[in-house]
Amino acid sequence: MLVFSYAVELDALDGKDEAAYAALAAEAARAYKARAACLRAAGEADKARRDDERAEFLAAKAKKGDKDKTAAADPPAKSTEVQVRNDWKVPVTVVIGGASYTLQTGEQKKIPAPAASFAYELQVGANRAAGTMEAGKTYRIGE
Repeated sequence: MLVFSYAVELDALDGKDEAAYAALAAEAARAYKARAACLRAAGEADKARRDDERAEFLAAKAKKGDKDKTAAADPPAKSTEVQVRNDWKVPVTVVIGGASYTLQTGEQKKIPAPAASFAYELQVGANRAAGTMEAGKTYRIGE
């Protein structure tokens, strides 16, 4: 899962556009959380812990930026699906809203999303991880 490009983009936005920075920091925090869940499922607890710490740091920066920005006009309509891509070398199963979706290696699926933000479970063999996804986003499972 590619997350290092967020550092470059955040560095480029730092001090220039606080609202855009806050939005990107929130997106990056979600990406690090998703990768941490995958790493935990793969048995790499130390790497997962580092990603969780980075996600918390970025989420705090995003919240600070949210306090600074003014209320926006009507938000755009939210998507009612999420895209998930399996970049692992083994099939994975994603459970969303009680429904299971198995993705083969390299497969990408659009999955119905029950709400703007929702819980999911990732199953890779006997390993399981859980987290939160947002409708309208694309998530890559694996490294």
